[in-house]
Amino acid sequence: MATVAEKKRLKRNKILEAAYELFASKGMHMTPIDEVVKKAGVAKGTFYLYFRDKYELTDQIILHKSTQIVRQVLAEVREQGEKECLDAVEQILLFLDKMISTMAQNRPVLTLLSGKISTVYDLLADENSEFRDTAQSLVELMMQIGLTAEQAGKQLYVMLNMFCSVCCDAVLSGSPYSVDELRPEIRRMAQKLLT
Repeated sequence: MATVAEKKRLKRNKILEAAYELFASKGMHMTPIDEVVKKAGVAKGTFYLYFRDKYELTDQIILHKSTQIVRQVLAEVREQGEKECLDAVEQILLFLDKMISTMAQNRPVLTLLSGKISTVYDLLADENSEFRDTAQSLVELMMQIGLTAEQAGKQLYVMLNMFCSVCCDAVLSGSPYSVDELRPEIRRMAQKLLT
């Protein structure tokens, strides 16, 4: 039997998933909250237990989807890193490369993320953030190359903002360069940052 906390988490996730599907197909501005709660199968009052408004919901969708993607990619990097005995720098570069590929395949997430990349990092400061543990794993990986926790956090911030912004533009508009044209340059710049 599910605990109260599990039931709350499930309801919140139902709202996030329903809103994500609707926002991806219709856009946030064209999707009323009534439609989100109907699709999620919850009462409108339940929505307001978890979110102030549609804008907070959008920020939480970005965080939720980003967390899912980053966790998946980190797991793949760890597995490949162990198999191939990759050092920390190689693992971080592999992480960035896999993130670029994953972002290119997730246009709806990028559409929401475009222009709000710093939202993900801002939410890292929240002790209850679902992304916090994942971000800490990235910081720890970066610390393996000799950075302090503070330096690793700053570099993570720079890399998140710089590379995600570039990838969003490249994937969504393909202009002035495609993501495939930028991939080698992103890798080169990341390697410089890390060494």
